[in-house]
Amino acid sequence: MTATAPALVAPATVSGTCPNCGDTVEAGGRGRGRTFCRTKCRELFAARAKSEGVPLLAYVLASVETRHAKPGTREAEICRQARSEMTAIARDILNRRKADGMPPAADYVETLLATGERYMDRTRR
Repeated sequence: MTATAPALVAPATVSGTCPNCGDTVEAGGRGRGRTFCRTKCRELFAARAKSEGVPLLAYVLASVETRHAKPGTREAEICRQARSEMTAIARDILNRRKADGMPPAADYVETLLATGERYMDRTRR
């Protein structure tokens, strides 16, 4: 009985979808590989993330800071209103992303979570 060599598998040529335009991203690059299909998509995604994140930041911080406030206190009301504003801003951003033909944000988050690396891991280096 002769042993057969395992079949060689060609390396993947597609690593996922571009979080900016939704096109397929060819595998390549160093480290974790490529995330965006081209440099312009990466630049547009970063600019959009910055412009969308700035209005949300103060509300997120206030919500986290006051999340354990006792009901009926000033802090509890700030938390409630901050969460309401975050939801309204996020809904507006999602509607604009959909109108611009961008892929769902959940797809990009799924990719981030699949890497196993979290934000706090990057800040501790």
